[in-house]
Amino acid sequence: MDAFTVTLPGSSGNSGDSTSQVWLYQNITEQVKASFPNAGVKTVVFAQIIELLF
Repeated sequence: MDAFTVTLPGSSGNSGDSTSQVWLYQNITEQVKASFPNAGVKTVVFAQIIELLF
């Protein structure tokens, strides 16, 4: 699994407010292509987004 973070400005306009998201993702394209060889699969990604409020 890979991960990256995204920080977004807060909605209230205060300089200290922010929202951070941690995105966990895994590319499972090859496993799905192997299981379903005739399905025409192009890309399959499993993702979980965790939001952190500060």
